[in-house]
Amino acid sequence: YVESVKFSLNMSAETKLNVYITPKNSEDTVTATATYDGVTYTAAKQSNGQYKITIPNLSAHQLGDEITISVTVGSYTFPVKVSALSYVKTVLDKTDTDADTLKQKDAVAAFYKYYEAAMAY
Repeated sequence: YVESVKFSLNMSAETKLNVYITPKNSEDTVTATATYDGVTYTAAKQSNGQYKITIPNLSAHQLGDEITISVTVGSYTFPVKVSALSYVKTVLDKTDTDADTLKQKDAVAAFYKYYEAAMAY
């Protein structure tokens, strides 16, 4: 039913968690929703055939919150659980040693320190 579920973290003007769902069959329709902090978010189909759901405006104290996305493809429904910190772990677990990966690791390590400071405050 699903080829992949990937996610990214955008930390530019605000912290956004993006989840990308790619169905195995491009003809399949994906329905994905998440309710977080009292707001329901719905995935939108992108021009590349992926479905993208974005959870915006994550505050420092929310970075560790687990967000459950309900995904349905055809008659198959399953949950996807993500958090901003799960993305941090994904980057830190990379074994690549190229310059871009090392920059990513530095950025998310600093992001994690920011989360720790916010939680201590």
